Amino acid sequence: MTKTEQLNDAIRKIAERANIRENDLFHLTPVSRDGAGIFIMGIKWPEGARLCEEIERVVTGFPSIGDASCVALLPPVVDAVISAARSPVPVSTAVPDRDGPGRAAADRHHAGRCEPDARP
Repeated sequence: MTKTEQLNDAIRKIAERANIRENDLFHLTPVSRDGAGIFIMGIKWPEGARLCEEIERVVTGFPSIGDASCVALLPPVVDAVISAARSPVPVSTAVPDRDGPGRAAADRHHAGRCEPDARP
């Protein structure tokens, strides 16, 4: 199973646990050429925000989307999402601190956020 398939399945499982009907709420675009697993996760606005909030609840370090319609998922976040979905009960899965102790948690939290799209 590819990393894209694993992540797709993991997000669907997390949505299912939260009783979120995720039909067409998100789309994954792999952006890494190797197997590292860098993704852009596009969401349908505003319904997809709830899905991201649920992932954020179980994966410490999942980038907050605010009012954005996409979020960049780096390999540690992808691995944490997959791990959280594999857990038999919802648990908070921390993203490894790859930036060292000097970087604030809030900075890491928003590091993968895409720019908001234009909305009326």
